[in-house]
Amino acid sequence: MEGQRGSDRRDDQLLEAAALGGLREDLVPAREQALQLLAGRPVRGDRVGIAWLRSTCGACSFCTTGRENLCEASTYTGWTHDGGYATHCCVPEAFAHVIPPEFDDTEAAPLLCAGIIGYRALRRSQVPRGGRLALFGFGSSAHITLQVARHWGCTVYAVTRDAAHRRLALDLGARWAGGTHEALPERVDAAIVFAPAGGLVPVALQSLQKGGTVALAFALAHPERISKLVVSDAAAAFPPEGRQAFAVMAEKVAEGGLGSIAEIAAKRVFSPAYLAAHPEKIEERKNVLLAIDPKAFQAACKILQETDLVPQLHRLKVPTLVVCGEFDQATPPALNKQIVEKVAGARYIELPGCGHCPPLEQPKQFLAAIGDFVGL
Repeated sequence: MEGQRGSDRRDDQLLEAAALGGLREDLVPAREQALQLLAGRPVRGDRVGIAWLRSTCGACSFCTTGRENLCEASTYTGWTHDGGYATHCCVPEAFAHVIPPEFDDTEAAPLLCAGIIGYRALRRSQVPRGGRLALFGFGSSAHITLQVARHWGCTVYAVTRDAAHRRLALDLGARWAGGTHEALPERVDAAIVFAPAGGLVPVALQSLQKGGTVALAFALAHPERISKLVVSDAAAAFPPEGRQAFAVMAEKVAEGGLGSIAEIAAKRVFSPAYLAAHPEKIEERKNVLLAIDPKAFQAACKILQETDLVPQLHRLKVPTLVVCGEFDQATPPALNKQIVEKVAGARYIELPGCGHCPPLEQPKQFLAAIGDFVGL
């Protein structure tokens, strides 16, 4: 419990723990507790849940663009604040999640941690409804993700070293389940890596259909387990002219929506030669851009204007490989080389004739470039 029951904070809600399925309350998982609201407003008396993410500042660029998990002032249930194993605890009102009556406590509790992680990774994977999805690692998050993906009509493939987990994946509707050294029956539209094992990243990349997406859910939860880093077409900071370009784009989007910059932004992704051979790609990328929330795009432009990570690059201590397309217009080779110059021992590979997105434009060449480094 935070302080005394009569908390001074107007937005803090006093909660009483509910016993889950007859389990002793002191054994309820700390990040997955369903509770009964005792006092506070505006959800007095409602059954609510507290997730792992307990609070954020609500005002920074991350909080205002739907990326609260990156907030520098974030707090966590059972880590920075008491809760989870307690009989009573306090939580800010905005983070007291009302539990729908359709769920009982034991059904709702896993959704507050594993469910949130899995659903966020599923959304970030951009798998289309009815598409093909691969899950690497099959623990608490993945088994919920599989069920949501099947509800979306997706064909799901599970990769896990545990035989019992493979059987569970098949029972839950996976079309195929295999070990980490087995090839998938077909290429997929998207993959999610849940297992905290960096060696699975190149395996996941190889399983993708051209243009597929890998969501690195494990990297957010286990940064200490990243043994190597591949940076592709990036910048630690932008020069004044680049920052001004982001300011202009944000202003245009504010005035005329994403349609005002979609075509020029789409053209900057690929090299001129690739666009000449694949003109349909402009329309594809425009559609991707037009699906973005304009406010989120403006906030991202603001972040790119303000960010300067160059002074911190020397603190990177993991082996690092930087890959860049020769004709990258968005983050030119010079900006990528700046990263190499500041990170001790970093290596640089430039892909001839390629634009800003080598995994999309030259997937085979990209995999070949990183192959020795990641152990393909």
